[in-house]
Amino acid sequence: MCVCVCVCSWLIPRYADSVCNVATWNALFDRETNKLTGLVDFDFASVSHPGMEFFSSFGDIGGGLGNVPGPDPSEGLLREAVLTGVFEGVDVPEEARSKWTVARMWDDALRARGLLRPSDIAGMRALCCVMQLEMQIAPPRLLHPVYLKGKMPEEIVEGRRAGEEGIRATLAGLV
Repeated sequence: MCVCVCVCSWLIPRYADSVCNVATWNALFDRETNKLTGLVDFDFASVSHPGMEFFSSFGDIGGGLGNVPGPDPSEGLLREAVLTGVFEGVDVPEEARSKWTVARMWDDALRARGLLRPSDIAGMRALCCVMQLEMQIAPPRLLHPVYLKGKMPEEIVEGRRAGEEGIRATLAGLV
């Protein structure tokens, strides 16, 4: 146990970006050689639709399809570009241009390497609507205490009203 803790404390600063949870319960240790032989972290492992990764990952570099709380500076254009793979010829609002550029580069890099892109996956638009609906039904900004702290009751009511409108719009889009 002591050896793993020492080794893990050495690994954390070097591999924190690539290893999510460097903990003793994720360490593979060979008792005969007294060596750390690997790190395994299955905390968020699952078997799912190949498109699901694009909802939870890549958002910070402009390629995600997840719903981020707050207004969308691209007014839906970035999501559409990621879903279609078409980034050219679109007049993007100034405040969304840096994310747009990164998302286009991300999409180009996936294409150049022959990797799966959201625009290659059948049913991504419908899956995107379902994920959007899920976030609208139970949005963290209306349920989580951290988000609710300091909100006035009328702000919460307005957020719920706006959420209901979003649900109606998403359901109309599924028809």
